[in-house]
Amino acid sequence: MKKIKGYPQELGKIYAELLERIDRNDVPETLRILEWISLAQRPLFVDDLRFAVCLEDSMVCHSLKDLERSDHWCSSEEAFTACVRDLTQGLVREATIGIEEDSHPSRQLLKFDHESVREFMLDSGLETLYARLSSAIPPPSLADLHISLAGRCLKFVMFDEITHLRKLEQAIAKKLADEDLAAQRYRYRPVPTDPTLVMGENVPPPLTFYAAQHWRDHIYHADEDMEVYTNILKLWSHSSRDTDWITGAATLATTT
Repeated sequence: MKKIKGYPQELGKIYAELLERIDRNDVPETLRILEWISLAQRPLFVDDLRFAVCLEDSMVCHSLKDLERSDHWCSSEEAFTACVRDLTQGLVREATIGIEEDSHPSRQLLKFDHESVREFMLDSGLETLYARLSSAIPPPSLADLHISLAGRCLKFVMFDEITHLRKLEQAIAKKLADEDLAAQRYRYRPVPTDPTLVMGENVPPPLTFYAAQHWRDHIYHADEDMEVYTNILKLWSHSSRDTDWITGAATLATTT
């Protein structure tokens, strides 16, 4: 894995000790959570992450109902948040954005307690946890993980319930055009784009907005030459406006 040095050594030791406390049987589930939070292009809402951790590279899944039958599915946001807090030894915490009002209720995020935790995870934390899974198999590179997350995002937007992808794409484009361009330079935007502000009552399922908006970013971080991305765009250019999302999604999803 690519090494990133930017956090104090003393903090790294503390974080490493916390990872050592994770029960060996809980390591696979903890990795699912930490991979998403470490590599996410913005902080994830609780429900986004609750759906995301159920996605797998090799899964055969066509609908949200299939996903909810996963062994990793948690039935409520409250139970999932408590599980995340317990599995990650407090390295991940809740954060609230927005003001509690009838029209726009506040929403809960799950994020690292400090940016240095994320730096540690990308530097050595994820690698350490993978080593606990198996010392005989080399840990995946960060590029491999980004490609994996991109594939999972695309599989998700292919679900049967998500039938309005063109409308969603247009809503995303409009929202991004209205945002401060300077803010887009940062990996983590000050406030995640809230789909309810764009789609009104026609809100897609949790994770849809993130998956549709950021699968390209995950590919870019894995493939800075954009060879994979360029090939998908070429394929889309020969597709109809109504099917290009589905066709492009299928291409990458079946190769990850």
